[in-house]
Amino acid sequence: MSGPDEDIAADLERSAARAEARGGLAAAAAFLDRAVGLTPDPARRTERALAAAQASFQAGASATVGGVALTGVTITSTTISGTTGAHSAGVVSVVVTNPDTQSASCTCTYSYMAVPVISNVRTSPNPTTATVTWTTDVPADSQIQYGTTAAYGKASALNSTLVTSHSVKLSGLPRLTIYHYQVCSRNAAGTLAVSGDYIFTTK
Repeated sequence: MSGPDEDIAADLERSAARAEARGGLAAAAAFLDRAVGLTPDPARRTERALAAAQASFQAGASATVGGVALTGVTITSTTISGTTGAHSAGVVSVVVTNPDTQSASCTCTYSYMAVPVISNVRTSPNPTTATVTWTTDVPADSQIQYGTTAAYGKASALNSTLVTSHSVKLSGLPRLTIYHYQVCSRNAAGTLAVSGDYIFTTK
C-alpha cells in the first residue's frame, strides 16, 4: 500500500476536475477521496476532504424543506437549490441527505414573498398639507412618490414600520395646486408594490 504522495494526489485532483467538467460527479468524488488519503500536508488534506465532500454532495444529494421534497433540483459545487411547495411563514427544518443515507439538517425561515396588495387609497388635502392613507393585505412599509406631474420627482421619508394600515402626511405644499402621487409598500421579504397614479388638489 502506498503512503502519502503529493504528486499523485495532485494528479488525482486534476482528474477530478476533468471528470466534474464532463459531468462525472461520482467519478470526481472518487478521485478526490483517493487524493485525500495521499495528501501529506494537513491543511491541503483538509481542503481536498472538503472538496470531496462537496463532490459527493453533487453526486446525488436530495433535500426536503418542512418535510416536502425539493423539485427542480439544481446542484453547484457548494449549494443545492430547488423549488419548495407552498408553506406558511415561519421556521421549518431543512434536511439534506447524501446517497449513502448520511444526512444533516438545519432550519430556514420562510418569508411571505407575494407582492403586497394595495387598496383603499385615500387623500385628505388641506391648504399646505395632504394626508394619504391606504391598506395592504400583509404588513409592509410606507412611502409616497409625488409631484405636480406623473413623473413625480419627490418622495416622502420612508417609514420602515411594517403595518397594514398606512398613513403618510405631505407638508410644505403650495395652495390650490394639483398633485400626482403613487403609494409604495415593501413587505418583510423586500417585495415592492406600487399603486397606480392618483391626483389631489390642495385647498
